[in-house]
This record gives sequence, structure tokens and C-alpha cells, in this order.
Amino acid sequence: MHFVVLSYPRTGSTVIQRLINTDPSAICVGEKPMAINHLFDFYKSVEDSKFDIPRLFPEIPLSDDRNPVFNIDKVDLKLLRHMLKEVFEDVVLTPGDKTKIGWKENFISPYADGDIANQQITFIRTLFPDVRFLLNVRDPEKTSQSPIWRVREEAFEEISERRKWIMDSHLAGLFGSGATLLDYDKWSRNPDVIIGQLWDFGFKVDYQKCKDILSERLTHLS
Repeated sequence: MHFVVLSYPRTGSTVIQRLINTDPSAICVGEKPMAINHLFDFYKSVEDSKFDIPRLFPEIPLSDDRNPVFNIDKVDLKLLRHMLKEVFEDVVLTPGDKTKIGWKENFISPYADGDIANQQITFIRTLFPDVRFLLNVRDPEKTSQSPIWRVREEAFEEISERRKWIMDSHLAGLFGSGATLLDYDKWSRNPDVIIGQLWDFGFKVDYQKCKDILSERLTHLS
């Protein structure tokens, strides 16, 4: 199983990462800032070059090296996706012998362009057809008061949009039928909520270790 903890900064996603890692068969690695975004941009540029740019030069065959996208027709997109998947999993995620493999993703945002964010989710689901999403949200007002957000203009508006996108897209099925919605404002008050949700998701997390993690002072959320 592949999984993604999709959230935004200062919502407890690192805590969720630690809870998941109490399951001996699971590994949830930390953020790899913009890694999947850059892979998506690279793949999209190749895809666009293959299908869109040739129309600009209809009089020059793709087999003619005078064509600016000479030989683009020979690019195998299915093979490219497979290789990107292998690199991302083996080199970035480094799963070892784990059977539940995932990462914490805070860098997919609809704030600048919601359509691109949707395409990035679809790209992840294309690379990993079995992927499941843990969608974590937190109250925008409280989140915007944390140090990382306090210095940013329109922080409340951005957080509100990201939260709404996650929740609306979940209802619309963007993340697939296996997605689970987590609410920091609920699980931070009652450890049994998040522990139960993780078990229902398929993680065999250690109850006592999870209780200990959740009892720690979450300084990074202040």
C-alpha cells in the first residue's frame, strides 16, 4: 500500500507521521519539499511537448531534425511514468522492507491554481494506482497564528482555501474512495480518535506508543 498524508503546515501532520511509524510494517517519510510538484512539472512538460508543440510545426516531420521537438514522438510516456515512480519510491521514499509506504505532503496547494493542484493529485494516483490519502485539516484561525504563518500575508485566506479544497475534493472523489479525513481539532483532544482512524485505515499502530507521542507538547504547532 502507498499512502500520502496530505495537509498544510502546522496541522499536526508530523505527529501523524510519527504515529504511523509505530506500525512495524509502515514507513511514512517526512516532507520532500516540492519533490512531487517538480516531477509533475517535468512529466507535464514532456507530455505537452509530445502532443501540443508538434502542432506548431505541421510542415516539418518529427523525424526531421529541423523540427524543434525532433523525435518527441519516440518518447514512451507509460515507460516514463514507470521510471518516475521507481525513482520516487526507491530513492526518495527509501522503503526498505516496509509494505505500507508513504510520505507527508504539505506542498500541494490550490491557492495559486486549483486546477494544477487537482492535476498533481491525479498524477500521484497515476504513479501509484493503489495510493490512499490521509487528509488532515485544522481550524484556519488557530493555524494562522503559528509562527510560520503569522509572517505571511493573507495567511488566513490561504489556509481557509486549502482546508476547503481538501474537504470539497474529498467529497467529490478526487482522492479516491479509500481516503480518510482527519481533523486536528478533534483528534488532538482525544487520542483514541486518531488511533482508531489509523487502525481503520489499515495501520497496526502501537496504542501505548501513540498515547505517549500524543501526550508530548506539540511545540511546533504553537
